[in-house]
Amino acid sequence: KVPSQNKVAGTTTTPSKITTTLKATTTSTIKTTTVSAEIEENRFDCFPEGGASQATCEARGCVWSPALSSGPPSCFYSENEGYSSSSDVVDTGIGFYQIIDKSKTAFEPYGTEFDQLNVTVVRVSKFKLRIRIAPTIEKRFEVPWEHEAVEDVPDYATQYNVKYTTNDNGIFGIIVTRKSTGSVIFDTTVGRLMFADQFLQLSTKLSSEYVYGFGEHMHESFKHDLNWKTFGMFSRDEGPNKNLYGVHPFHMCMEGDGNAHGVLFLNSNAQDVTLQPMPALTYRSVGGLMDFYIFTGPSPEAVVSQYTETIGRPYMPPMWALGFQLCRYGYGSLDKLKKVVDRMLDTEIPYDVQYTDIDYMDRQLDFTINSTTYNGLEDFARDIKNNHKMKYIIIFDPAISGNETAGTYSPFDLGKQQDVFIKTPDGQIAFGKVWPDLPGIYTFRAHTAFPDYFKPITQQWWSDLIVEFYKRLEFDGLWIDMNEPASFVHGSVDGTCPNTKWDNPLPYHPGILGTNLYEKTTCMSNQQFNPQTGNLDFHYNMHSLYGWSQSKTTLEACRLVERCMVISRSTFPGSGKYSGHWLGDNSSLWSHLAASIIGMLEFNLFGIPYVGADICGFFGDTNEELCLRWMQLGAFYPFGRNHNGLGFRDQDPAAFSPRYIWIFVAASKKVLEIRYQILPYFYTLFYDAHTTGSTVVRSLMAESVFLKHKYFVKIDLFMLLGRSILISPVLEPGVDSVNAYVPDDKWYDYYTGSELASGLRKTFTFFNAPLDHIPIHIRGGSIIPIQTPARTTELQRDNPLGLIYAIGETSTSATGHLFWDDWSSIDDFENGVFLMINFHGNQESLSSTVVQDGYRNADLSIFSHMKVMGVVGEQVARVCENNRELTALGLIKFTILVFIQMLQISGLNLQLTSSWQIIWDTNQYAERFNCHPEQSIRATRTACLSRGCFFDEVSIPGVPPCYYPHNYGAYYKDTAPSDTTEGVELYLEHLPKPSFFNQPVQRLKVEVEEHSEYQLRIKISDAVNSRYEVPLTLSGKKHGKPSDALYEVIYQDNPFAFKVVRRATREVIMDTSVGALIFEDQFIQLSTKTATTHLYGLGEAEHKNYKHDFFWTRQGLHARDEGVKQNANLYGYHPFHITMEREGNAHGVLLLTSNAMEVDLTPLPSITYRTIGGILDFYLFMGPTPEQVIQQYSLAIGTPMMPPYWALGFQLCKYGYGNIGELKTVVEEMRNYEIPFDVQYGDIDYMDRQLDFTIDPVNYAGLSDYVDKLRDDYKMRYVVILDPAISANESDPYPPFDGGITADIFIRSHDGELAYGLVWPDLPGTLWENSTLETRAHVVFPDYFNPITKDWWSDNIIEFHKQLFDGLWIDMNEPANFVDGSRDRGCVVGNKYDHPPYLPGLLAYGDTLYNKTLCMSNLQYNAKTNSTNQLHYNVHSLYGWSQAQPTQVACQQATGKRCYVISRSTYPGAGAFTGHWLGDNESKWSHLRSSIIGMFEFSLYGFSYTGADICGFFEDAEEEMCLRWSQLGAFYPFSRNHAMLGVRRQDPAAWGPQFAASVKKVLKTRYTLLPYLYTLFHHSHTSGSSVVRPLMHEFTNDENTWELDGQFLWGHALLVSPVLDQGATSVEAYIPDARWFDYYSGGEVPERKAKVVLQAPLDHINLHVRGGYIIPTQSPAVTTYFSRQNDFGLLVLLDDDMKSSGNLFWDDGDSLDTVKNKLY
Repeated sequence: KVPSQNKVAGTTTTPSKITTTLKATTTSTIKTTTVSAEIEENRFDCFPEGGASQATCEARGCVWSPALSSGPPSCFYSENEGYSSSSDVVDTGIGFYQIIDKSKTAFEPYGTEFDQLNVTVVRVSKFKLRIRIAPTIEKRFEVPWEHEAVEDVPDYATQYNVKYTTNDNGIFGIIVTRKSTGSVIFDTTVGRLMFADQFLQLSTKLSSEYVYGFGEHMHESFKHDLNWKTFGMFSRDEGPNKNLYGVHPFHMCMEGDGNAHGVLFLNSNAQDVTLQPMPALTYRSVGGLMDFYIFTGPSPEAVVSQYTETIGRPYMPPMWALGFQLCRYGYGSLDKLKKVVDRMLDTEIPYDVQYTDIDYMDRQLDFTINSTTYNGLEDFARDIKNNHKMKYIIIFDPAISGNETAGTYSPFDLGKQQDVFIKTPDGQIAFGKVWPDLPGIYTFRAHTAFPDYFKPITQQWWSDLIVEFYKRLEFDGLWIDMNEPASFVHGSVDGTCPNTKWDNPLPYHPGILGTNLYEKTTCMSNQQFNPQTGNLDFHYNMHSLYGWSQSKTTLEACRLVERCMVISRSTFPGSGKYSGHWLGDNSSLWSHLAASIIGMLEFNLFGIPYVGADICGFFGDTNEELCLRWMQLGAFYPFGRNHNGLGFRDQDPAAFSPRYIWIFVAASKKVLEIRYQILPYFYTLFYDAHTTGSTVVRSLMAESVFLKHKYFVKIDLFMLLGRSILISPVLEPGVDSVNAYVPDDKWYDYYTGSELASGLRKTFTFFNAPLDHIPIHIRGGSIIPIQTPARTTELQRDNPLGLIYAIGETSTSATGHLFWDDWSSIDDFENGVFLMINFHGNQESLSSTVVQDGYRNADLSIFSHMKVMGVVGEQVARVCENNRELTALGLIKFTILVFIQMLQISGLNLQLTSSWQIIWDTNQYAERFNCHPEQSIRATRTACLSRGCFFDEVSIPGVPPCYYPHNYGAYYKDTAPSDTTEGVELYLEHLPKPSFFNQPVQRLKVEVEEHSEYQLRIKISDAVNSRYEVPLTLSGKKHGKPSDALYEVIYQDNPFAFKVVRRATREVIMDTSVGALIFEDQFIQLSTKTATTHLYGLGEAEHKNYKHDFFWTRQGLHARDEGVKQNANLYGYHPFHITMEREGNAHGVLLLTSNAMEVDLTPLPSITYRTIGGILDFYLFMGPTPEQVIQQYSLAIGTPMMPPYWALGFQLCKYGYGNIGELKTVVEEMRNYEIPFDVQYGDIDYMDRQLDFTIDPVNYAGLSDYVDKLRDDYKMRYVVILDPAISANESDPYPPFDGGITADIFIRSHDGELAYGLVWPDLPGTLWENSTLETRAHVVFPDYFNPITKDWWSDNIIEFHKQLFDGLWIDMNEPANFVDGSRDRGCVVGNKYDHPPYLPGLLAYGDTLYNKTLCMSNLQYNAKTNSTNQLHYNVHSLYGWSQAQPTQVACQQATGKRCYVISRSTYPGAGAFTGHWLGDNESKWSHLRSSIIGMFEFSLYGFSYTGADICGFFEDAEEEMCLRWSQLGAFYPFSRNHAMLGVRRQDPAAWGPQFAASVKKVLKTRYTLLPYLYTLFHHSHTSGSSVVRPLMHEFTNDENTWELDGQFLWGHALLVSPVLDQGATSVEAYIPDARWFDYYSGGEVPERKAKVVLQAPLDHINLHVRGGYIIPTQSPAVTTYFSRQNDFGLLVLLDDDMKSSGNLFWDDGDSLDTVKNKLY
């Protein structure tokens, strides 16, 4: 029924009226009055006790008009009687009051009414209002609680309006309305206000018919029926019938527009309320006063929050109290109890708490144990706690036996002595009869006394008894029953009460059971202590407060050690602060199962969220189906206890017949494991209730978003746990589905994660519910903390947590939170000893923020798993934690169930005490291209729109908020392509698009050169002005266009784009129709689609995987002196990559530029190039195999250098030997262990003050002689380091500097002065051990582009060779600088080259490019102009490249042999002259692993001679790691152990004999295979093939190999599978599809195309050789000089066809040009 608009608004408009004649009799006159009476639903009952006749009605001065239907009263009030205003309204500052007078003509059927009343209004807060109506002349009983403090809130700030009013007859009324809507909240202008001593009455209009609350009753529906229903309230021991155990005169009313309010009638006397269809209600009470609290919400949850703020927030239960609990009255004995417990434990059903009912006591006496039937109960309680991690709860009744022999029962003896019991009017103990039996006479009840818990002495007495009893029986919680208080006799032991007005008879008997108030309880005239007045008061007033008064005292006594739990049967507003409540003595009926939902909804309104019904019913024998369905619903009761009565069948889950038991057990276990899984959520809901007063179990109506759907939905068949979990139980027999309502929101099936169809919203739909299933749904926008369940909460405590995240509507975000403490300590929240975590989620991420970190043990728990429902997209490509990709690291597992859009993640290790963000990327933003790539400036909507782009922020890392519109293109094709001898050329014109950083180049020239069938060049340059181009000419160009090109180029006109496809497959190689082509002076950008995400290369950087991450990653390129860090731009510059295509082909792309640049990789997949100078000059190499791509690229840039044979031996170095003595010690110890060892190095400490071409005359005196000894006696070699920086502060002649000045070969600053920096060289006079940054000299940097510099460099090297070396190691050649820019003056402020308008994504550069290097505005030699006018800005990253060739030439000239050079900084083509080590790594396992990736990448770049510093350069190495690294490093092409100054020695001899033996073993294997390795270098040098290669190069058609980067090959035939993880003694290795043999044993591996586990003890590295190949070997020796004298061997490895082949390259090992001169 939808109320009329008039009623919703609360007006007094009368739709229609009837007229009747009233005959009123007074003492002297009879007069006839014509009155207006509204239609029947608006009548207010003048005869609520019933039995009215016209005569008796009119005798009361009321209107008689027989009702036309049942329900409405025939006797009703006129509008003429009540109270009227007698004074002005007085403002009190916090409200106002007014005195009203009784009507002089009013009849008084219930006793004399008070002449004057004071009506006081108090603004308690913005949301709360108190209206108090009391006599002006008499102090009356008030509920003895402490009212909350009143806030100082002005009237204008409240949500409500209050006014006093009078009707046409002058009758007083109060109207409270909501300011925002005008809706009536409280309106007493109806009915009749009456206030007599024992009859109080007030009527008020209601906002609507949607009224909830008033208890305690077993109501038929949550929403009340307003069809003339009366609910009595008076605490009574009664099975479900009328008024039950508790009194809660509180209701909530929905106002018809979604707002809600609540009203508390704070009165504890016997009372009733009558609801009528007007809609209106009438309060009636038999005592006290009228004290109303009004709570204005406006949401239902806000109403409850405000209400509990007033009456007391709910108690925070311990976590164990949320576990499943078991009880029955009538176990009969401890043996029977143990049997039940044991069978429950056998089922492993989650089960936390065991109870004993009164049968554990001796004759039902509190604080006793039956020594016959429950002998040993104390041990049992300890056993279930200690051995089974359970809890134990016992029952106490308040009634204390008074028939015990004096001195034998201390509870009564002490109670009598201390005067703790309720008294009769004559001061005697008021006895009743309850459970205790007479001594020795069972079933005959003893006299019992009732403690008066309002007395302070009683509270202490009760507490002492509990504490003392705990010493005997260690309980964990207390269950207080029969505390209405109940008595088995009416009033007193003889069934009578005194003839007083409190007992017999009352002027008005409210609508409660019985004819007397004292039925089944004590006499109303008995007396108790009133703590408010300090005097005795009548039980008449305090009866319904009894349970409330007992709860607080019981809780305080119980929780002396830990957070005890108390369950009370009788309750009153505020009881929830101290206790929970079960819904009383229900029956095993389907109707009672359904009614339990209503009971829980009501008690959550009443502020008692810890509530539940006796699962399976208390009275009567249950049956399996009913009990199982009740177990399913009861699993979600906040208080989940199975309990039944004496004499009825067992109903614990393990008790049922064999035919049913396993179904019952399995179903019960299933649903209780769900409960235990969501316990962290349940616990957090109780925290919310405890701190904010929110409900735990709530109706659909409680969630404001659902209020739009109207409240006539049958909302009491279902329930919500918090806002997020919807429970739709089976409530009737014989059905296997539930017709459930689906509120208007996203919902997901708890079990499957599938989303309910949106068309089901706001409808009833059938959900399958077979016997073992209860439908559960998760609400979209919810984040629910969960935990792996266990049999008890204590056992569950250490289990990992997880999260269920149900994604909400697209436009909304989700929230959740977790409260976490130790689960049992007292007042954790109040003391701040807790952890609070807030969760936030959106469409692609879930984050955790710690907002309170007060629980120190919280870091012992982790989130290990999560389930995300409603994931958008067909796949999840990656999962990241705090921008760290977990999937690529192998740290987690995840699955995406596409059809139900659910993501499951496991293997997480997220600390509760850490804030984190988990992101899943579904590639839904893959087509975005970054229109605001600046990293130092956050993109704004304004800036983005100014560039003509779109703006939309999302949470996925890297996804650009500012992105280009589709087809944004900035250029169009101005001319048709014209043919050239090599291809085509065409011109582009700029479209009217916004500029980014400079004015765009208006006209571009595009040149397409078809160099060969597999090599293509696409060059885009300024058509008008010449620009810098890399001074490197690539080979590979054939004469004329190829006729059989593997590629095809396709052009798009407007906007311009080009596409390169493979002719054979039509797969895209490049497609620039995405993103935007931008060509400005210092910002050049081009985006292109890639064939797949299997892209490799782009460096130099430490990459976590060989295959690149395409999830919005950025890689900067700009040569830099930096320790090895992931994704940081390091020493070299290699803008080259290989991509695998879907069909298994491969291609390579080089962007030939040297300016600072970056590449962005996006999931489309695509790559965006950005550079800040030069031109766009692309070279494409079409393969089609990866190895062919490398060969084609190497032939174009220069094939790798051919090292001398000795350079393949093991090498040793350390920065910091300190002196020649330390160096000799290391060499000799290595030789003593006979470890193969060819090369010893000298780091900068061999120099005099770190000056190139010098030897420290003190610390390294005799070095030249010792090097001669190494060569001559040990047949070893010596390699020295040279840095490019030359000291300019020498006081004595220093030929390198002096000659350089003379030749003018040093880099100049922008003004022509020498460009000074600061590197290693010290000032004259500085000792090595005193060297610091402050002692550094000015240094200058040779310009190796200058031809004269090459001669100068060569001369110095040749001269120095006379003293020392066999090979050269060039370091710090990025060039590195220890100051930013210039030693003395920095760089030019505002210079566009030192401070370019756009900075690529480079490491630690701030707003400059010259961090740790030279000024970009410095000048170098320009071969094109033969002058010093080339900006360092353009050629910075070419510095190492420019040094490499002169160094190799000089070294060969000096030695006359095939000298080798190792360089730190490299560029495409440098591999023709040098090898490369992977830089200044660290002694950690991750750098051990990443060294393989580094070798793979440098194989791509044309460097075959590579390796990392074995055991790591920085930090002390750890022995296990160093040994595993030595095993791996034995198969680096460049195999050198190198350590930093100040760290421990890590050479193989430093760790002792066992370590040395293991390294000797693996190095002997290397030396055995050196002929094979040397042959691989020959092929690399002559054809460009790789030496170290990924498995992908050999098994291209096996996609399993495309991402393998933990194993590698030497050439075709040797597979290396190293240990890369700490503590591992086995390796999971992939065996490709070929015949493979164990290198050591020769045994064939049976598996192919499979992962296998290979044993890898600490002294072993797994090696396998491939069938079909012949590998040349040679017996090893301590150096290559000696091994080359030994005999050869052959490993002949047959393939499936029983064939094999191979080759051997052999020459003298160190002569120049042996191939060219055919000396091999």
